[in-house]
Amino acid sequence: MPAQNVSQLLVVQHLEREGPGLLSDLARQRGLSVRILRPYAGEPLPAALAAHQLLAHAAEPVLEGLPASLLVLHWHGDRIALPPAATLLASSLPCPEQIFRLGPRAFGLQCHIEVDAASLERWIRDDQAFVQAALGPGGAERIRSDGARWLAGATPLWRRLLDNLLVACLA
Repeated sequence: MPAQNVSQLLVVQHLEREGPGLLSDLARQRGLSVRILRPYAGEPLPAALAAHQLLAHAAEPVLEGLPASLLVLHWHGDRIALPPAATLLASSLPCPEQIFRLGPRAFGLQCHIEVDAASLERWIRDDQAFVQAALGPGGAERIRSDGARWLAGATPLWRRLLDNLLVACLA
């Protein structure tokens, strides 16, 4: 049951085509409403978030039940600087700041663990120039092929991580 003072999950979305996906479903299952902020469309960020880019294995509860290494979708070329108070939770070669925590209930994810096959295909279609610039002329087919191989196996782990994040936010 959600804590009495937490009834809404705030998601800061940086592109129109990238919604919260699985995270939204899990939040609603826990009785939370989902509010999506779109700063690219002129929606202001709350002051607590505006001061930080996005509130970005050991004993970290949000990583409980997950392997030491987790395949995630990396779909950006942006880099952020973590605030000094942030705790880095996961890194990768392309993005050293994949998952981080700021305080007990604010998390930032640079990776995409909310996608399913349909949203991945939509991203490939809608972001053709980025895909080609990043991976070359065969990039779209490479993503489709890779997605067919790893998406089914990765999704249960992604759901676990998303659920762990919601539990932490509700604590």
